[in-house]
Amino acid sequence: MCAATGCSLDLVAPFFKIDDNKLKRAGLDYWPYLDVFTFDSIEAWLEARKPQNFWLAEVGAPHNYTDVSYSRGDYLIFGDEQEGIPADWLEKWKEKHISIPQKAVRSLNLATSVGIVTYEALRQLNCYSLESSHVD
Repeated sequence: MCAATGCSLDLVAPFFKIDDNKLKRAGLDYWPYLDVFTFDSIEAWLEARKPQNFWLAEVGAPHNYTDVSYSRGDYLIFGDEQEGIPADWLEKWKEKHISIPQKAVRSLNLATSVGIVTYEALRQLNCYSLESSHVD
C-alpha cells in the first residue's frame, strides 16, 4: 500500500524481520518502489523525523479517524497487530489518539486499518491523482 500511495514506511523496533522470505515474496514487485526506514525506538524516530504532527491509530480512541484534520507531513502511527500501540505512548499523546469505529471485535487487522486511515488522509489532502506524485 505504501508503494501504491507514495508513502514511506517507518518501522520502529521491535518489529518483524524484514529479511523474512515470506515478507519479501509478499512485496515481490513492490520493493523497488518502497522507501523503508527502521528506528531502534520511538525516541530515535522522534529525533530523526522531528514530526510537526502525528496520529496514533488504536482501538478505543477519543477521536474518530474521520473527525481530525490531516495535513501534509503528518505521520500515521499504527501498533503491532498483537500488542497495539504501547500504553505509555497513548497516555503521553492522548490528543493524538484516533480510531476506526467497529463493532464487537477486538480490532481490525493491521493492513485494513492502515488502508482505511491512509486513504482518509489522502482524501482530505485531495491526493486523488497518485500516478506521479510522492505523498509526504
